[in-house]
Amino acid sequence: MKSSAIFAGALGLLFFGSDALACNQEAQIISPITRVEQVDTLSCRVFIDSSSTRFHAASYVCPLELSEIEIEGVEVGVNSNGTCKIGLGSDLNGVVFRKDGVLFLE
Repeated sequence: MKSSAIFAGALGLLFFGSDALACNQEAQIISPITRVEQVDTLSCRVFIDSSSTRFHAASYVCPLELSEIEIEGVEVGVNSNGTCKIGLGSDLNGVVFRKDGVLFLE
């Protein structure tokens, strides 16, 4: 009986109290890019307008809301010539996830 209680407590800690299993917010999205900002020579951030979004599906386990994507923008990187990988009028299409407080396109 004692070992069952210890096991149940360990499972509770594992699933609810452990930083090792931190929530990684993510969502699938298809939305036109309405604004592009060059962050620095290695990165670009793109923005969307949620009213134009054609598809958004937040993760059930750790959701990333459409409003967060719209407000914060998504880091998309740059090409070898230093220009943004995705331009104005293109679609933000794929999985967006949060890492170290920043949103990225997978």
